[in-house]
Amino acid sequence: MVALLLLVLGAWCLVTLIGSASTGTAISTLSGVAATNVTLAWFCGGSLVTGGAGMAGGFWVLGGIIAAPIVFFSTKSAYKKVDILKEKILELTEESEKVLKLAEQASGQLGEARKQLLLITALIKEYVPRIKDELRLYKLYRSFWRDFFGCKMNSDQQRHYENMNNLANELLDKLGIR
Repeated sequence: MVALLLLVLGAWCLVTLIGSASTGTAISTLSGVAATNVTLAWFCGGSLVTGGAGMAGGFWVLGGIIAAPIVFFSTKSAYKKVDILKEKILELTEESEKVLKLAEQASGQLGEARKQLLLITALIKEYVPRIKDELRLYKLYRSFWRDFFGCKMNSDQQRHYENMNNLANELLDKLGIR
């Protein structure tokens, strides 16, 4: 802003030094209101009588000297900001598309996880009670003295032990663990 004021002041000083009034009098020889009025008129082609826009036009020209660079730089800055916004919108659009694809994949995976949960729940409800029954029967036929002194399992124990083992292996196979 200071640079613009210096530009206007410089233009004013230059016209005052080298310009002349419509009467042919050098502006540098005038002073006070007369010098101000003639200088303003000079910026816009002279006085109203000689076909110029007069002092009012001079105000507009000096205002334009200040306003034109402000408008230019403001517009240039606005265009830069618009370009940056366009880039950010493009980046945001690309990222949102990625997020939407990931959300779609996650939704599919969630559906599959729910199916697996139902399968696992059903298998556990089916196999765990059967394995517990076999374990209960295995313990029923167990003898403390035989276990304590290292005797082998009797045939009933052996059968229930094998049944528990088979049921556990079936469960693991259906769960896809083995």
